Amino acid sequence: MKQVYIASGPADAEFIRALLRAEGIGAVVQGDSALPSAPLPSVWVPDEDVPRARELLDDSA
Repeated sequence: MKQVYIASGPADAEFIRALLRAEGIGAVVQGDSALPSAPLPSVWVPDEDVPRARELLDDSA
């Protein structure tokens, strides 16, 4: 698994996860705690899906 996105918050992370999953990429969110001291949530995908995920994220920016 590789990190492909660092979100601004849990809702942002879940949006990106849903976007990637809709395209058939098994994305997961890590660090989605609402605690202020917790690290920002990030979205991770399987290694083989990294190029496609980055392409989709670049297109959505």
